[in-house]
Amino acid sequence: MAIEHLIAALGASWILSSREAKEERRQAQAYAATAAQEQKKTMSVSEYKEKRKFNQIRQNQLMRMGTSTLLSDRQEFAKILGRPCEKKEASVTRGVRAIAEKEGWSYYDENELYYDPEYCKIIGVPPLSSVLITDYENKEAERRKKEKVWQQWAARHPQCFRIAESPEFYDTEDSFALVVKAKAYKWRDLCFNGYNIAPSRYETKEEYEQAVEQRRSEIQIYSHLIEARGLKSDIGISFFVDSVDRMEAYFKEQPANVPVKVFIYLVYLHTCLPYGGGALSSTQIDNRDILSVLAEQRGTTLDAILEEADRGTLLPKGAKMLRNNYLGTYVLTREGVWTLYPSSYYERKYGFTLNEFAKHCGNNPDINFIPPQKGVARISKE
Repeated sequence: MAIEHLIAALGASWILSSREAKEERRQAQAYAATAAQEQKKTMSVSEYKEKRKFNQIRQNQLMRMGTSTLLSDRQEFAKILGRPCEKKEASVTRGVRAIAEKEGWSYYDENELYYDPEYCKIIGVPPLSSVLITDYENKEAERRKKEKVWQQWAARHPQCFRIAESPEFYDTEDSFALVVKAKAYKWRDLCFNGYNIAPSRYETKEEYEQAVEQRRSEIQIYSHLIEARGLKSDIGISFFVDSVDRMEAYFKEQPANVPVKVFIYLVYLHTCLPYGGGALSSTQIDNRDILSVLAEQRGTTLDAILEEADRGTLLPKGAKMLRNNYLGTYVLTREGVWTLYPSSYYERKYGFTLNEFAKHCGNNPDINFIPPQKGVARISKE
């Protein structure tokens, strides 16, 4: 009896083991099939992402750059984007999307993948409704349209890059431009024309201060004149520098054919003599002192030039010093006309060239030259 029970027990155990083995094999097969299916899906998703050209390394790099606490990083981000961007994550995200399109890769947002029916098919989920997809596509098109406009505004008002002013939150270009101009040049309101240098000529305060410092260094050659006048404040010195700039301007336009000494003498006649034989003004005194320095810079002295003029040895033989309402005091020589300004100055201002003047006047001081309104000059006898 005991043997029969043992045999029955062994038979039942074998049957149970056989069933468990079959179940384990079935589960293993099912797991293998699921794993194969998942692997196939993973490969398909990987191929899909490669096809879409996602670049999460570049994307994360740009996000860090755009939200950085360093101004230099955000300025570099703005340069790549084509406009300044707010440091807020939403604004930077918009910027990164635009850069991705510009550089030829796709911005990665896992939630947005479901708006693509192809992706839904790969992972085996029902696609979103066409209404939701259309709404998403319309929003993307609107974003691209706005981005293009913002970049155009920034290009037309490049000062916005320096002050990091984003055009995102302005309804019109005019309102954006007004704020950019006010912020970019606010520093000018706190500056005066130091050393006769206008702040309006410079984009940044740093550039203006460098120009003032350079001019301060340049006028050291006039330091003895400044000290003699007791000028100590920047404002007082700036008025004197204004006279310096006006005198130096003559030499910047000095005609190439006029000898240095004769030119200095012409400048002297035009700027340093009293009108109508009266007393010298403070401006004329300043002009003479400044001209003396400029003469020394050119290897001569004003006193020596005036002495030559008194002796009649300053001008070449046959030359005549004359005066005309248009040329002022000038020298008529065999080689041509020596004037205070180049021929282009008179052509621009009065409509005639010095060659035309010399041709009509020749060597006759009794000719009164009358410039034309247009065309060839006319002359008349006095």
